[in-house]
Amino acid sequence: MSKEDWGLDSQNRLKVRRALLSVYDKTGLSEFGTVLKNHGVEIVATGGTQASLERSGIKTIPLEKIGHFPEMLDGRVKTLQPEIFAGILARKPSSDHMKQISSHGISPFDMVVCNFYAFEEAAQKTNSTEQELIELIDIGGPSLVRASAKNFESVCVVPASKYYPEIQSEMDPSGGTVSYETRRRLALSSFEIVSAYDCAIYSTLNKRLYPQKSFSGSFFISARGFEVPKYGENPDQKAMIYAINGAKGGIPEWKQVFGDTRSYNNHLDVAS
Repeated sequence: MSKEDWGLDSQNRLKVRRALLSVYDKTGLSEFGTVLKNHGVEIVATGGTQASLERSGIKTIPLEKIGHFPEMLDGRVKTLQPEIFAGILARKPSSDHMKQISSHGISPFDMVVCNFYAFEEAAQKTNSTEQELIELIDIGGPSLVRASAKNFESVCVVPASKYYPEIQSEMDPSGGTVSYETRRRLALSSFEIVSAYDCAIYSTLNKRLYPQKSFSGSFFISARGFEVPKYGENPDQKAMIYAINGAKGGIPEWKQVFGDTRSYNNHLDVAS
């Protein structure tokens, strides 16, 4: 079979025919699920995600119908199965890959929609216990996102609800397809999200588990884009102001009352 048979056209646009949804944050889920439904997408979903979609009248296939093993260990193991990851990692342009998964009765996924347990939110709470934090370390979610991002050639990964409108704006006028460029860009965003998540876990546990430790073997900084200045240190330069995740106070909490967009030097003046 050719790559066209698996939903890739001559421009490498991917026809979304089968999607896996597993989200902790249900924001916009029913609306996005309706988009997929309207395009005839077969939706496979995990427990809580499935229940939420079903309440909205969106038919799904429970993950248990796909994998050989049911969800177990209080949800610690549910997506970590060959039937899931082979369907994500198979390269559609590779006839060998497609023959291999077909011989095992595995169908490929075209889209994976996934976000993670709210570890960072819990880490901001001083009363979160060690065990609560441990249980909020997502294993399956980052694994799904990393696998999908690695195979962006054949899979569209959607790692946060903020991307739902963008995906809909591509699928609606194109008969349910997503461009190669969008898949590649979302893959990069996915690795960014996974990296920030891992940094948050390491930094938090390092402080909580070993508060008396002077210095750790590694030091990581995770920050988010806060503001694009009018220009950089000089008018012909570009710049970005970042806010360190988890930090309190400083410029990110100040508000500009009036005036033009601040330059990089304005930020330095305010901070000095």
